[in-house]
Amino acid sequence: MEKEQRELEITVAREQAERDARLKAEHLKVENGIRLKELKARQARPGDSKRVDGQTTYDLNGAGNLAL
Repeated sequence: MEKEQRELEITVAREQAERDARLKAEHLKVENGIRLKELKARQARPGDSKRVDGQTTYDLNGAGNLAL
């Protein structure tokens, strides 16, 4: 009986370790995806609306800027 109990405890511990490893791998995958998106957003040029939302273009010649 004691041997069976110990084997059950070992099985449960192994299964928990496997679940923990899967969760950690998934967490790292999500973190990596977030970092990649942040990096792409930082590297995007202003006005590149396909990759970055919310940025306005900057016209170097002043056209479209408010007059003083």
